[in-house]
Amino acid sequence: MEEMKKVIASVFRKVGKQSVSMNDFVFCLSFDFRWCPPDEAREFVKRGLAEGLLEADDNVFTPTFDLDGVDVPVAYRPPKEVFSKPDLFERILSRLCKKMEKKEAISRINSLQERLKILDAEVVALIIARNMNIDVEDLIDETLVKYVKG
Repeated sequence: MEEMKKVIASVFRKVGKQSVSMNDFVFCLSFDFRWCPPDEAREFVKRGLAEGLLEADDNVFTPTFDLDGVDVPVAYRPPKEVFSKPDLFERILSRLCKKMEKKEAISRINSLQERLKILDAEVVALIIARNMNIDVEDLIDETLVKYVKG
């Protein structure tokens, strides 16, 4: 999450605006910085929205955190992994961690997994998230595809 903040802060500082369109965001990541291809840049923006690091209004994005609070080193280059899509469990866990500490979330998942005798941590994590009114609708479909068709 910290690396994502550094990337987002870098874009806003480079563009010099408080809001950035999808096209400007993708152009900055792909062509100005040359950090990733355009399709990965678009996915990064979508993940930034899902993680609550960006807000969107008519396809114009603003950060949800204080850019001045992010220390981006000179000649910063993010690790390639920051542009790859985290696995399903990590994305569900990330949303749970908005309402509780990671250690507590994992403990709850393990406990419920044992109690319900469900082997798949993703399914259990989704149950916990839904019970806590955390928006995971987009991840439910992906989970169904993984377990029903997979």
